[in-house]
Amino acid sequence: MPGRLYFVYDGISSLRYGLWVGKVNQSADSNLEMQQPYSYELDLSRTTHEARVVSRAYEETFQFEMEVVCDEEIPDYAEREILRWLTDSPVFKKLQFFNRGNGSTPYDQTYYNSILTAPERIDVAGNTVGWKFTVIADAPYAWTNEKTYQYNTSTADSFIVDNRSDEPYYTYPHVTINVGSTGGSLRLNNLTTGEQIAFNDVAANDVITVDPYMQITSEKNGNIYDSASGKIRLIQGRNQFQRTGDISSVVFSYRDARRVGFR
Repeated sequence: MPGRLYFVYDGISSLRYGLWVGKVNQSADSNLEMQQPYSYELDLSRTTHEARVVSRAYEETFQFEMEVVCDEEIPDYAEREILRWLTDSPVFKKLQFFNRGNGSTPYDQTYYNSILTAPERIDVAGNTVGWKFTVIADAPYAWTNEKTYQYNTSTADSFIVDNRSDEPYYTYPHVTINVGSTGGSLRLNNLTTGEQIAFNDVAANDVITVDPYMQITSEKNGNIYDSASGKIRLIQGRNQFQRTGDISSVVFSYRDARRVGFR
């Protein structure tokens, strides 16, 4: 059977202070799955009158309540130290859960990028033994650690990127395109979605980087966003890519969204 659930926040384990997770969302049958409402931006064709999805956005942040407790009274000096560690960070930090038993948890190899706020003290006989926090996440799901895949396109024109994310919409990867010894016009096509990204007059042996925010840079020429066209993104499942031009290899890096929660 799984043991108690512990956590790591900002690289520091709750075991340092003897803390463990008592409750999440105040209900044994509540869960932290991706169930946030979202809205669509649609483009209506003037000829066929069919709608096409332009983008999708979640309408609110993902929040849940978490109680952390200790088996013993927490002294004042430790309380101040713990609250400095856990509360009201100006940036999102990794929140990972784990246990010390033999069983696994739904959270293995995943984390929430989060801020802990609004601490409420939990007292027993007037002594502090823990707190209830509101956890604000940067996305309506947990993340896996980033994974990286390299595809050699000097010997094969096409390759498959298998996107295992639980996010049913698009995943935007960090992509590195390594140019061969000739350069020139390059194109990378996602045959599964019909989308492509293209570049003209690329220098030989250049390295082009496309980040998840569609910032496009060249190792030799700096920002080349204005001279590129198209985009790179992944749908769930298999994405077949085909390269055109002198591309020696392509590297994809991205995190998977994971629906995980208490049942």
